[in-house]
Amino acid sequence: MKKKFALFGNCQTHALKWLLQQSDEFKANYEEIPAIESYLMSPEVAESFCREIIPQADLIIAQPHSDRMSRWHQHEEIRSICDQHGVRSIFIPQVYFSAYNPWERGVPGISDKSEDVQLAYLDCFMLSHILDGASFETFLIETARSTGRRTNYMDQILRICLNYQSDIENRRMCDVKVLDYIKENMRSDRLMRNNNHPASKLMKLIADGVLEGLSIDFATREAPMFLNHHSLIYPFVAEHFGFNTRSSTEEIERRFRFYEKFIADLSAQDAEAVTQAFEKHRWRE
Repeated sequence: MKKKFALFGNCQTHALKWLLQQSDEFKANYEEIPAIESYLMSPEVAESFCREIIPQADLIIAQPHSDRMSRWHQHEEIRSICDQHGVRSIFIPQVYFSAYNPWERGVPGISDKSEDVQLAYLDCFMLSHILDGASFETFLIETARSTGRRTNYMDQILRICLNYQSDIENRRMCDVKVLDYIKENMRSDRLMRNNNHPASKLMKLIADGVLEGLSIDFATREAPMFLNHHSLIYPFVAEHFGFNTRSSTEEIERRFRFYEKFIADLSAQDAEAVTQAFEKHRWRE
């Protein structure tokens, strides 16, 4: 009879599950108890996970959230209930790393106006220029221009990102850790698709850590992309990090034209709402 496992985590667990199931040994020995992603759980559903799903399981793979990233924090309760019921638990880190594009964020009132995946995370650096009436040619020149303020801002965000990851992995006592890997490789390889979605190599590292914890000898393949959207890496950002990876002019223009049309269409309906929603997120030199 197969053992039962459940995942408690955000959208990163989609890729994690795919990777784990590349192992014939894992697939032959474990079957999933389905659960929705933790960020979609109401407090009642999260409580139900703890009280109903955990006692049924043989293995819980849990992804604790930072205090500033979640409205309820179940990691300690999950660990405690697993211990009470003799359920094996493996805690993996949530990876949130915004240093490649620190201007990318959700903007309530704008990003919720469309189901297009590109609007889940809005590039406020680009949108600020569009809202100020910049042409694409002008914006392209801006993406190549390094300034002290941009450099200082990126340095500050990088420190915040690394401290955040340390907090997640150490205060939440994660069994699998990626902070050292991020520090060693963040300047030589693009580790994130966008701020909340790790690139394949980083997800593979997490999955391999889970399998190692289960004494399953298997090196996973890299995960396919479960999200089409990716952050733009501007030339001045690539220069700051010292790596060759950067978005092409064609990629930048596609995103620019997409945002240009979206903002024009939205402004035609309610220009004041667009201004109010975006104003506090506007990037200013």
